[in-house]
Amino acid sequence: MTLSATALAAISAAAATASAVGLSGGTLELLDAGGSVLASASLGVPTAAGAVVTMSGYPRTVIATGGTIASARYRTSAAADWKTGMSVGLPGSGAQVIVSSLTVTGGQPVTIASATLTHAAS
Repeated sequence: MTLSATALAAISAAAATASAVGLSGGTLELLDAGGSVLASASLGVPTAAGAVVTMSGYPRTVIATGGTIASARYRTSAAADWKTGMSVGLPGSGAQVIVSSLTVTGGQPVTIASATLTHAAS
């Protein structure tokens, strides 16, 4: 079965709308390689436009515990994983989550440049 581009766009938009609703009041967590949370930021009330969900209030600066940021995840307000294993990098890296620093010491601020989630149906 092959879906048209219009059908795929509709599926992606529906998935984005569902994510915006599901992530409202949730969190973005920055994790080390072992899965420990180094920093957490509220997602606010996300909005969906087409296939892209944009979390509100970014860029956002949060205080981190010490470690090296290896990945990120989105969690619902009920602390359930929504999207895990997201890449994290510095500006220009092309990572899914962009931060001001990958290595942080305890009590150091880290800025999360933006928080989006793109859905691509295939």
